[in-house]
Amino acid sequence: MAVAILLVYCIMVATFRSLLQPIILLISIPFAATGSFVLLLITKTRWVPLP
Repeated sequence: MAVAILLVYCIMVATFRSLLQPIILLISIPFAATGSFVLLLITKTRWVPLP
C-alpha cells in the first residue's frame, strides 16, 4: 500500500511540478471519504457497492 501511494505521489509531483500540491491532495482524500460516509449515515441512505 505504501509503495502504491509513493508511486502515485511521484506521478503527481511530475505532473504538478511541485512537492507540496500532491501532499495536500493526498491528505484531503481521507477527509472527503469520511465526510461522504457521515453524510450517508445522517441521511440514512444505504451504501451499495457496484457489482
